[in-house]
Amino acid sequence: MERWYRGLVGYERYLEWKRRVEEDRSRRISTGQSAYVSAFDFLAFSQRERQEWEEVQKEFPGVHPDITIETVEKYLEYKPEDVVDKISPRPIFFVTAETSVIVPPDESTFLYERAKEPKKLWIMPSHTASFRYATHLKGHGYSEPAARAFIDWYKQWIPVES
Repeated sequence: MERWYRGLVGYERYLEWKRRVEEDRSRRISTGQSAYVSAFDFLAFSQRERQEWEEVQKEFPGVHPDITIETVEKYLEYKPEDVVDKISPRPIFFVTAETSVIVPPDESTFLYERAKEPKKLWIMPSHTASFRYATHLKGHGYSEPAARAFIDWYKQWIPVES
């Protein structure tokens, strides 16, 4: 997550969050309390995503609550590349869009290469990737090809009970 986050927000912003985490850790030691921050401020969605989330937030105020800086610390400590190979023999389906700002294709490829079988990687072409992280709450879901890919994956790996 730390590598991904630095790439998403840039080194200067990353260092600022590291400083805030250190300050919060000291506060937690003395008070037992972590400060709350907007998840938007930490995750730094693209401007388009941020605007969409702000619209959704007005309609659904509880959809994305604030998070603690301790949560930010745990995000940055998490290293999925250290555990992705342990998912096997359970199937794993990596999906991202070739134009994704939040999960760039190289991050999905990086994890896919470390995963064991059974696994699948799909980098959706931009014309297929109409799903937006915020707007799905307003009824704008996955495109038909993306929905079909998920359904087919589940049908292959999750047996229907008789």
